Amino acid sequence: MITGTTKRIYQISAWFAGWTLCLFSAPAFSEPTVEESLKAGSEAMGRGFLAEAEQHFTQVTNRTEATRLQRATAFAGRCAVHYKNSLTTNHSELIPQAISDCDQAISLKSDMQQAYRIRGVAMLSAGFPDRAAEDLSVAVALNPDDYLSFQNRALALVKLNRAQEAMTELDSAIRLKPEHPWSYYSRGRLRVAQGDYEASIDDFITFIRFKRDHEEVYRLRGISRLLIGLPQQAVGDFYESLRLRPNNNPDALFLRGMTFFLLDRFVEAEQDLVAALKMQPNHTENRLWLYLTRERIGKPGSAILTDPAAKKDVANWPEALVAVFLGEATAEQGLEVARLPDNPVESQLREHLTLLLLGLNAQIKGHGDEASKWLGMIKSDTKREVPYSRIAQQILRHAVPSETKVAALPTPPYPPQSLRSSTAQSSLAPKSTATAEPVVSPESKPPVLPKADEAVRKPIAESAPAPSPKAVTVPEKKPSKADLKAVTAPESKPTVAKAEPVQAATQPKTVTDQEIKGKFAFKVGSYSQIEYAKSAMAQYTNIGLPVFLEQGKIQEKIMQRVWVGPFDDRAAAEKGRERVRGLPNQSPTEIVQR
Repeated sequence: MITGTTKRIYQISAWFAGWTLCLFSAPAFSEPTVEESLKAGSEAMGRGFLAEAEQHFTQVTNRTEATRLQRATAFAGRCAVHYKNSLTTNHSELIPQAISDCDQAISLKSDMQQAYRIRGVAMLSAGFPDRAAEDLSVAVALNPDDYLSFQNRALALVKLNRAQEAMTELDSAIRLKPEHPWSYYSRGRLRVAQGDYEASIDDFITFIRFKRDHEEVYRLRGISRLLIGLPQQAVGDFYESLRLRPNNNPDALFLRGMTFFLLDRFVEAEQDLVAALKMQPNHTENRLWLYLTRERIGKPGSAILTDPAAKKDVANWPEALVAVFLGEATAEQGLEVARLPDNPVESQLREHLTLLLLGLNAQIKGHGDEASKWLGMIKSDTKREVPYSRIAQQILRHAVPSETKVAALPTPPYPPQSLRSSTAQSSLAPKSTATAEPVVSPESKPPVLPKADEAVRKPIAESAPAPSPKAVTVPEKKPSKADLKAVTAPESKPTVAKAEPVQAATQPKTVTDQEIKGKFAFKVGSYSQIEYAKSAMAQYTNIGLPVFLEQGKIQEKIMQRVWVGPFDDRAAAEKGRERVRGLPNQSPTEIVQR
């Protein structure tokens, strides 16, 4: 018989044994399942715990019981972890690891859409936009509703100079997910690159409704507003950019200082420009605006341009304007450099900014009609606002003309508005995550404006600014006889224009070599396009001087040389040369005998 005490002991022993069995079989002390590890890895990555996420995904890749699909999912997850980690730590060596993991995922499951998308983004970051476009096209085919694949494929297409296709991709991404802010941001930056500033403002406004704390979007919207002639609104955007990033933000400081100048707030302009220049001593555009600001408020500004840090390279823009402002080059030479062809949008930006600076400089020096000449050449497109056209008109309306009337040059034709394909060379997106953030954002360094963005920024990492185009210039030295007999096109023999009204200058009279031979002349400029050369001829014919054109090749580039002459004797040529030297910004060459 079992006594009560003994029975109690048996009950306790049985309970303890059962509790021990339960303890060792409880899930909390067992190895997590493959699915649990995959879920834990995804959750850790979502919270930003990348090291923990990598650990979970790596465990799955080493589990022998994991299926091909589970292992493929783990490799794709670790690919995303490596890519995100490369962004947060700025370690580019993680990009190849990410690509390798995605390769493993695709080898295990050839239709894994996420692996193609992430590998495409990683390929783009590694500098292979063609391979990125291929992967992202597969991702789109596997899931036509994945807005991120459309958005990232737009990045690759921009890099491949297929800007219009990129715009279509971004439109598709917005259609699929209208509440995703980065698609609007990307499209806005691409529109800036295409010169469609008004439409870009609408996209930036939409983006700000979703994300109000993104500093760069305010700076970009301010640039667009400034370019279409809304400086008061632009200065508010630059204030917001500086509020969100008060330290180490020289671009916003420079842009606000430039805008203050256009709003006649010169003391504030000087403060901002000086502060920005301390951060970027080699910022040539800043020096030009600071020079104008100090001259405008009665301070000598030449020191800011003669500083050793200021470059005077007449072959590059905007350095060529430093030489113009110091009287070491003509305004026409500065314009010629600004008009060098690259793409229509950037060329027009440079040309209009150059004309604006020339006009403001002439206005400050009291040359009202010369200012009107340069500002009047900034014409607005009939379809939309073009850079600085409205600002130029506002300045002209308040300008006081000088007493001496100087005939203005006819306005040369401007390059047609078209897509800024070369902007695609720089990427268009902020630093972002592999699954949500790689978005298009135009180089940054706005286009020619102030160095606001180092134009257009990479989707994954910052890109180096594109090198400034080298201008072709004609050496200003006494030409030799061989130089003066440069090869001309058969249908474009040297011509001479009568001293007639401006309209006559566009149709110069043709003369034969016998008529020119033995006569005296001097050169006043060289132009890359004949329309500009003919426009320049007008100011000489208006004061009764004979002119003719000569076409020649300078460093494999066809140039139109404008000569004043021929004169029958050297004395007459000397008188003509003195009259030209009396015109603003003129540096004629020495007289030569033809």
